[in-house]
Amino acid sequence: MSKRKRSSPRPQAKPAPTLSPAPEPVASVPAPASGPAPARRRIPIWFLGVAGLAAIGLIAAVLVATQPRTAPRAVPRPPASVGAVNACRKFPQFAEKLGYSRSAVLDSSDSLNINITGLALLDPPAAGSTGQTRVYTHTSWDEAGHLGPIVIDWDGNAYTVPTPRINLYTNPIDQQSKVFKIDATTGVMSEFMRLPGAAPATQANPYGTLGLALDCETRSLYVASVSGSDREHEIGRIYRVDLSGLQPKITSQIEGVDALGLGVFKGIRSRRLYFGGVRAAVVRSIVLDDKGDFYGDVRDEVSLAGVFGDGEDRARRINFTNTEMQVRGIEFSFNLVAAREKTETRYAYVYEPASDTWRFTGASAVGKGEP
Repeated sequence: MSKRKRSSPRPQAKPAPTLSPAPEPVASVPAPASGPAPARRRIPIWFLGVAGLAAIGLIAAVLVATQPRTAPRAVPRPPASVGAVNACRKFPQFAEKLGYSRSAVLDSSDSLNINITGLALLDPPAAGSTGQTRVYTHTSWDEAGHLGPIVIDWDGNAYTVPTPRINLYTNPIDQQSKVFKIDATTGVMSEFMRLPGAAPATQANPYGTLGLALDCETRSLYVASVSGSDREHEIGRIYRVDLSGLQPKITSQIEGVDALGLGVFKGIRSRRLYFGGVRAAVVRSIVLDDKGDFYGDVRDEVSLAGVFGDGEDRARRINFTNTEMQVRGIEFSFNLVAAREKTETRYAYVYEPASDTWRFTGASAVGKGEP
């Protein structure tokens, strides 16, 4: 495994200019009309120094008093319960109107190998049935080219991001920093928002947005972007998008992190966003405050290195159910050519509340086309 190279340090931000209050006007005193000029009194130098220091202190006190005060940020409270945060997911109305069962899923990986670009709604036959999987596609579902992870919210709306495969023919490089929304009622897919990348996309990196996670409880959508990064420079970002208003709003972000899979889990001590590193076989996490914004430092959670296969897997997908975590690992090197032949591995862990850690329980290969 190649060692991760550190990017050059970022320049420190310049402090904002401080505005000083304007000096008070000084009234002039007229000279006496006649008579000898009075003798001048000498003022000791030490007195001028003391007076100057006093004036500086007074000005500083006035400036401090007039500056707006920022309330200290509240420390996140421990969650009331332990577990996943996606129980609110609602079955889309458009799929129900089409007569699809609650077992139907939106698929972006063409798991049936029927050469579908974009999305497909798949409804597998009932257990023990000899029927075939029902497939539905909307005319808008292939307009953004190949797509990646999908998350569904409390109203049945689905969100996804473009993820190129093999080539950039259907996924232009300047269109990789978008999030798309599939309307729960109509099934129409349209652009939801465009993320501000840390740097313009280049041919050295065909990817933009990669990971998605949804927190139902805080109405948060988390999006990972590697736009502008390459094999030598890590300048990606993870965004928190507030979905509670009429329009999506970015309220918090992590700088200098390239991530793949994302997932939110409530531990015994805090709610955390988990993310798979692009440059190391590791899953990390960061504390989230009560609103869902990022709070505190990043910590390592589990390592995929040396567990299964050649140890080069990166956490492409992170899913939580109750107190279990499943990680889907795959090789990743900013390379589209080799993506067709990559195999996935499923890593399983169980949460240990007493130590607020994860215990490895097993790993297995994922079959071709397996969801």
